[in-house]
Amino acid sequence: QGICTVLVLIRLWKRLFSENPSSGFLFVLFLLGVLSPLGWTASTLMPDIYCALSSILLYFILFPEKEGRVSFPDVIAFSFFTSQHLSAAIINVLLLGVFGIWFVYRKEFGRIVKCVLPGFFGISLAVLLIGTVHWSMSQRFFISGSGPTFLTARIIETGIANRFLNQNPEKCPDFQKVKSRFPMPAEHFLWQKYSPLASLGGISDSSGKLAEFNRNVFSSPGNILLFMKAGIKSGLKQLFQLDIGDGLRPAGFPQLYFYPENMAEKLLSKQSTGIDFEKLNSWCYSLTAVLLIFFLLFVLPHGLNRELKQLLIFSVCLLILNAFVNGALSTPLNRYQVRVFWLVDFWLLAASYPVVKNFSSFIRNQTT
Repeated sequence: QGICTVLVLIRLWKRLFSENPSSGFLFVLFLLGVLSPLGWTASTLMPDIYCALSSILLYFILFPEKEGRVSFPDVIAFSFFTSQHLSAAIINVLLLGVFGIWFVYRKEFGRIVKCVLPGFFGISLAVLLIGTVHWSMSQRFFISGSGPTFLTARIIETGIANRFLNQNPEKCPDFQKVKSRFPMPAEHFLWQKYSPLASLGGISDSSGKLAEFNRNVFSSPGNILLFMKAGIKSGLKQLFQLDIGDGLRPAGFPQLYFYPENMAEKLLSKQSTGIDFEKLNSWCYSLTAVLLIFFLLFVLPHGLNRELKQLLIFSVCLLILNAFVNGALSTPLNRYQVRVFWLVDFWLLAASYPVVKNFSSFIRNQTT
């Protein structure tokens, strides 16, 4: 994950400044590694870092360096990164839609064929890769075995499950038996040892009960509207959720409910005794505040080059879509927004780099 991150950022740096990474780039990586969410996201054995990397590759596809010439290796890398997390595929589809509409508005129809379609091709490859891996393991082609489970947890958390079950007492008898425990937080439904999930088929939904329940709930337009309303609220909350951690509690691993024999090791681990997330978060917020002030005072008056403007628009769209997609489909958690928020710090550092570089050159000349 660390190697992939550095390689993608090297490519992005070259794209922004048409120069090979230097000591300035290494300093940027150092700051991001110790004072931003990047260090946490890239070093945790979860697919979150690939969500940001896939979107950066999508930026290369939508805005190729040589106009209208999308790199095939970029499409393959984009496809691989997108395949690591289902939400990345959803977010990138929406990004393609947003910029596709923008290209149509600007009457750049050629870019639809040359840039947008290769992006959709990459996502199709990602879906094919996910399905093929599942088929090789279980002889069944599917995209996500636990996807319906997380959606069910969200429906239960919002209270829509109770509304549906009370209005349709004859449907979903297995859910009727446990509805007295609803609504309950999604993470409790997913991870608590004595959650109703066990009696409903488990997280893999091998019986198909959860997927069927979801279809029944969304057969009603009223429930769809309620789910969208809850998604907007949680998306707004997710947008400003910038604390580092796994999202449930500082360095907490709720899966240990299922593996109590590892609890002793967890209690003695660095995650429980050595990492001060409050201090990390303070550093994260401080870095962003300092960079933003520096940008407004010293960088913005000099203007931005075309690449930085494009990347800014793209990053803002990514931040908004990431927040609302994950806020709608899951409980708003810390790890969802910080997995892409570090791009804000990277962009601010990149935008500041020319000003700092010119100032350093001026000081050296004066000293000479």
